[in-house]
Amino acid sequence: MKYELIIFGCSFGGFQAMQIILDGLGTDFVTPIVLVQHRDKSPGDLLSQILQRSTHMKVQDADDGMKIAAGNLYVAPASYHLLIDNKAISLSCELPVQHAQPSIDVAFDTASLSYGSNLIGVVLTSSSIDGVAGAKSIVNRAGALIVQDPATAESVTLPKAVIAAVDNAHVVPLENIAGVLRQMCNIRGGKNAQRSSR
Repeated sequence: MKYELIIFGCSFGGFQAMQIILDGLGTDFVTPIVLVQHRDKSPGDLLSQILQRSTHMKVQDADDGMKIAAGNLYVAPASYHLLIDNKAISLSCELPVQHAQPSIDVAFDTASLSYGSNLIGVVLTSSSIDGVAGAKSIVNRAGALIVQDPATAESVTLPKAVIAAVDNAHVVPLENIAGVLRQMCNIRGGKNAQRSSR
């Protein structure tokens, strides 16, 4: 299986979780990543710049019309929904979904339409249920789904809700997610590589 995109969804505690995962992916990891994290718009928002310290990949705020390319990590901007169509990013200022903007559901659903079985969705810590419907979309379109083990999540609301809603999600402790992603993308020698469990 050739996975072409990994899309993460998270909110509370997600920044710290992403730092751990990115650090574990290694310098040879190039599968593009999209990160959708609930966050408030503020003039001092340095999320992309801080995440850049944890990865060799190019981290950038997603912009309308960007083509998704290997070696890049795209961060959904605050106050916009991130959509993926024909393997490119578009932004929308439609009303919030599940009180969220950006919405994990919207991003997951559109990514699954564009990538189908070549998509990996990753659900991390979150205090919202935004992401449950999107996770179902990924699985229903033959994509792979990883859910952070709630025992390792700062907020268990979303991981628990997705596990309850999706039968074949791979439940993985935070410290092992990077290794599992390396295995799935056929890269040997990942940090903390370990088979996932349900």
